[in-house]
Amino acid sequence: MLRDVVATVMADSADNEAVEGDTITQTPVGDLVLEKDFDMLTALRGVLIRGLSPSALNQFLNCSLQFYFARLAKFQEAEEVEEKLGADGFGTVVHEVLENLLRPFAQEKRP
Repeated sequence: MLRDVVATVMADSADNEAVEGDTITQTPVGDLVLEKDFDMLTALRGVLIRGLSPSALNQFLNCSLQFYFARLAKFQEAEEVEEKLGADGFGTVVHEVLENLLRPFAQEKRP
């Protein structure tokens, strides 16, 4: 399967170098279908020439759309904000609060 995809991309990329305006539509696998324009095929060809890491190959096999967004379009997932405060975070906050609260007493050298 992957060998077929690589061969198709390489062939399509070579064909599209002559005419930039052409797009290639593949049979939809899910609801979203991306048309392979010249820029996308060039980016995919670059990834294939550099070689696929095992994680990139697994990502492609699991979800080709996720592969596209992560490896070709370079979309990044937003960092998740931790909603619960763990023991380590709570301890850090308590130490900072106590340090700030007691700093004036330490500077005046009052007990």
